[in-house]
Amino acid sequence: PATCTDGLLRHLVAAGARIAYRGEFDWPGIAIDNRIIDRIGCGTWLFDNQTYAVAVKDGAADAVPLMGKPSIAHWDHRLSETMQDQGVAIHEELLIDRLLAHLAHVAPESR
Repeated sequence: PATCTDGLLRHLVAAGARIAYRGEFDWPGIAIDNRIIDRIGCGTWLFDNQTYAVAVKDGAADAVPLMGKPSIAHWDHRLSETMQDQGVAIHEELLIDRLLAHLAHVAPESR
């Protein structure tokens, strides 16, 4: 994230906001989330081993090969291991229905 985004997120967290990040299930996505967690102290949202495993099962035909230098997910080491074993990247567009369904079921007071 850009410096201004980083600063804004830090201020939001300091003010009590709960920030949850999610990115692409590829090595750059893991590396970006590691940086955000380390800098901001936020959590993740549907960015874990279980979500990845289901996404691979449901959309493997549309997945692309996992390329680049592996990164270990600081928040879920099993995620990196599973990604390496499966060898596929799962991008956001393959998960949009699941993400929207999850948002539709989130309690209004927790948004």
